[in-house]
Amino acid sequence: MSQSATLKAEESYRYDYWFTPEAIYRISIISYFFAFVPFIAAYLLLGVTAYFLPSAIWIVLFFAAFALAYLVLMRMAGDKRRAMGSPPSKEILEGQEKVNKIPWEQIKAISLTRKRKLIISVGIHAYRGSIKPQDYESLKVFLSSKIGDKLQIREGMF
Repeated sequence: MSQSATLKAEESYRYDYWFTPEAIYRISIISYFFAFVPFIAAYLLLGVTAYFLPSAIWIVLFFAAFALAYLVLMRMAGDKRRAMGSPPSKEILEGQEKVNKIPWEQIKAISLTRKRKLIISVGIHAYRGSIKPQDYESLKVFLSSKIGDKLQIREGMF
């Protein structure tokens, strides 16, 4: 793939956005079901331990269990991203069932805010993501060549 295909934004553990000359690909990383599995497991574990431990230890375990569940979730997302490759092949972009291809013609506007946040407006939907600071300039140039005045740059504090 070309260099422009390596431009990427992330929406936490849920989605990756890949910017290609043909379209923006929104790839599902972890489904909502799998996002809640670590938290449900932590909740069940805490329910069992609440009967056997004093409340002071239980409170500490409460925060530790949910922090661990969050770390497990982020690890799952990282493993999935590594398995896909960077950038993912054309077969992965076109072949997965949980890939939403957004053609450039359907985009109403894209906002880049504070060199970190990204909002893609398509129809009635607004997809949010974040970009790495080192990718900001190259993404800004690429997007202005693709959508022109539909690109909104907000570099202020808010």
